[in-house]
Amino acid sequence: MGHERVIDNSGNLYAPKDCELREDGRWLVLKVRGGELRYPRPDNWVGIPKQKYAAGELLGTAYHTTSPVYKLNSVIRLMNAKGSSGTKYFEKDTVTVADCYAYEAGTIHYTENKRGEIEVFIGGRQYAYSPESIYYFPDGTEIKKYQRFCSGVVNMRQVTADLPGDINGAFNIFRNQYYSLTSNDFQKSGIVSPSDMQEEIVEMVFSGLTNMVVDPKTNKVEEIEYQGTQNAILNRKSFFTTLSYGWSSRIIGRALKGELNLEGDTMTSTVLNLLLNDKLDSK
Repeated sequence: MGHERVIDNSGNLYAPKDCELREDGRWLVLKVRGGELRYPRPDNWVGIPKQKYAAGELLGTAYHTTSPVYKLNSVIRLMNAKGSSGTKYFEKDTVTVADCYAYEAGTIHYTENKRGEIEVFIGGRQYAYSPESIYYFPDGTEIKKYQRFCSGVVNMRQVTADLPGDINGAFNIFRNQYYSLTSNDFQKSGIVSPSDMQEEIVEMVFSGLTNMVVDPKTNKVEEIEYQGTQNAILNRKSFFTTLSYGWSSRIIGRALKGELNLEGDTMTSTVLNLLLNDKLDSK
């Protein structure tokens, strides 16, 4: 069975001003009044065949087609720290992973090194360049902290490695990426609407996917490990929680070896307490 495929609009580039566009090697150059604006040209660039463009007009796209379940695949990729593409349904539904959020505020600069590779810097920090992503801002633009600057799905394992101990920074990037994948309102305005998933649930999801090392003396987070869904569940000590996620043969085997105890955790203790006190409707 086939599904109608559409272009991923997150890879679109729009004219910030009235301009003329030319391609110059690895670069897209916009001639505007008073000078030029320079962007990296994606390997999968497809431009609109025109000479002049009005402000706000589509210039072209980092061509990438998606299926109806692309957002689901992207969410799976966001929550998986094991390097999988996240593709569960359609082979063609590859998810582009990129360094796409700024850790600190600063000016964005693009350079081409001696090997002809594009390098991306914001302030004094270098970010990995994604050749299949569109970069939304021209060279020399001021970027805000935690602002998205290119298309793609962020690699949260890389984020936590780059921001050791910065739990607030890592969560802000996870939150922004999660809502950008699940909320049309957030994509347009950057504001969470009442119909979106509650903030508290997003925090709980992030907490469940990470493992934090805390200094017992200062109570400060020293290290954050983004484990992803499978590792976060399998690494728990609770027999009840891990078994409930369906890995019965693995979990029972570990319990028989003494690697798991019949321990509860916040989730199972709460549910068991409600059941024992007859506060859950078992029907």
